[in-house]
Amino acid sequence: MGYRIAKRFLLSNVIVLSLLLILLHYLKKDDLTRTSPKFDILDVPFNHSYSLGTGSPNDSHSSKSKFIIGILSQDSQIELREALRQTWIPLLKKDLPLTVEYTFVLDNPTPATLSELRTKQDIVFLNSSYSGYAVRFGEKMYKWFRYVTEHYPDATLVAKMDDDVFLCVSKMLQRLSNLKHRRLYYGWQHNKEYMQIDEMFVVLGMDLVLRINQRKYCYRERSQCNNISELVDEGWGGKSIGLWLSVYDDVLTVPDNQNIIYYNRVMKPPIDIRKEANLCQKYLLYHKASVSDIVFLHNMTTAGETNK
Repeated sequence: MGYRIAKRFLLSNVIVLSLLLILLHYLKKDDLTRTSPKFDILDVPFNHSYSLGTGSPNDSHSSKSKFIIGILSQDSQIELREALRQTWIPLLKKDLPLTVEYTFVLDNPTPATLSELRTKQDIVFLNSSYSGYAVRFGEKMYKWFRYVTEHYPDATLVAKMDDDVFLCVSKMLQRLSNLKHRRLYYGWQHNKEYMQIDEMFVVLGMDLVLRINQRKYCYRERSQCNNISELVDEGWGGKSIGLWLSVYDDVLTVPDNQNIIYYNRVMKPPIDIRKEANLCQKYLLYHKASVSDIVFLHNMTTAGETNK
């Protein structure tokens, strides 16, 4: 009898211990996905004059806030970079509501891009560990944010954008001036469930950038990383940033899908830019622009400004 009782007791303990191990394994594994965002989603109409404020009592209202733009580009895309330099980039020097600094962001130096840097003085090399389509783009975001923190500690807003984006400078800068906040998360939102802003143009307030920089980027396999204490790379930069921010409950998210042309694939029907009187009168940016698209949009925009 005593042997049977002891056997049952041992068996029950084994079952309980097994259940506990399964539960602990589940919780550890689910660290990567269970932190669903608790962002404040703000629906701010385009022409609304409401300002979120900077979110910092130390920011002076008498001086312009600083906005830093990093334009991610591939080594081979020199024609796209030159098109941007000849079109909307010079407009960043105009009298705008924000003080803007830009730079092209490339993975690693080559003889050609080093020569370009000597001539143009507008390239930063990330010294990325990875290359390839959607391969560890999170590391590029991490290194860009670290660069901004070191070189522009007084910035209020930080952007990462792609080199195939045509920016409607005047309108976008007015929009961001009204929305500027050190906990802002702004852009074209993919999915209300995961709160992912697409990396083709994503803007973060500096407080969020600083929080990200306080965590370490995880170079191990994804399953071995902890999203709470580390920066887990989702492959895409936008997905990675969304995951990183998901652990905070005070992010001010402003999706602006109705004012942004993303890939022109979600527009129904797609927009024919050559039939638009002035695209920048209606929208803030155009994504997936070719060199000829960029030149056309610039000429159309400047002509529209002249005729006002």
